[in-house]
Amino acid sequence: MNTIHTVLGAGPVAKATVTALLARGLPVRVVHRSGTFPKQPGLEVLPADITDVTQLTQAFTGSAVVYMCAMPAYHRWGQEFDAMMANVLQACATTGSAMVFADNLYMYQESPNTPYTETTPLQPTTRKGVVRARIAEMVLQAHRDGKVKTAIARASDFFGPRVDNAMLGNRFFPQLIAGKTVQWFGNPDMLHTFTFVPDFGKALVELGVDGMGWGEVWHVPNSITCTAREAATAAAKLTKQPVKLKGGGRLMLHGVGIFIPAAKEMIEMLPHFETPYVVDDSKWHSRMHTRATPWDAALAETVFSYP
Repeated sequence: MNTIHTVLGAGPVAKATVTALLARGLPVRVVHRSGTFPKQPGLEVLPADITDVTQLTQAFTGSAVVYMCAMPAYHRWGQEFDAMMANVLQACATTGSAMVFADNLYMYQESPNTPYTETTPLQPTTRKGVVRARIAEMVLQAHRDGKVKTAIARASDFFGPRVDNAMLGNRFFPQLIAGKTVQWFGNPDMLHTFTFVPDFGKALVELGVDGMGWGEVWHVPNSITCTAREAATAAAKLTKQPVKLKGGGRLMLHGVGIFIPAAKEMIEMLPHFETPYVVDDSKWHSRMHTRATPWDAALAETVFSYP
């Protein structure tokens, strides 16, 4: 019988999912290319190349649920994401494993005047949004066809301890803590929903373990909807530093993108940070149990995780 809960990936979402699974006392396996992961009791770590379906199938053997928390490099989505997801679904089908996909919100039609819901039209205006819409359809179609039992959990921009490559990450908190100016991508006075990454992990686990949302898309519980300036002000109170926040746009990203390809890839996402970006998680609250960590607690845990 398949009893193992397998997490694919080793980033912040994967780590949060592992933590949530271990907290439930479940047998957990981590699968990723290097085969390295922080050692913990009850945790098995296996190396596997996600581009090799044979390796994935071997790594998924015995898995009740696979939590798909891996993705290509940001600037390689268009070239690699489809094949990656196809391999994961094939390996799940072969091993009889269910699959929960950690997704984002890029596939939705721009909705600056109303909150995003699970029924917001999938009419992406960006290349990365097109990829995400296509991948999500692959996941849901596998469920409809009876090949793999699947569910999709979608989070907004997330933050938390060890979440560096994010808007509320290592280009935000370290500068603020040091009393330096924070360069914000977009308009710092527009409302934006943020997800605390430990809550994302708990939501993925609730879907996989409790099994009350198969075949559906879910917006996970979010910690806060606020402006970047409000987030900076709240964090500054904890660090006793003045708030120094400066908005930026395409020119700033073009400059950074010369050295960091992922920064240049963010240019097309700029509208998400120049207009309100509000996410509705009421469907989750109507049927699921996981609740978001209160903003004050989530922010304090994040701020004090930085040296």
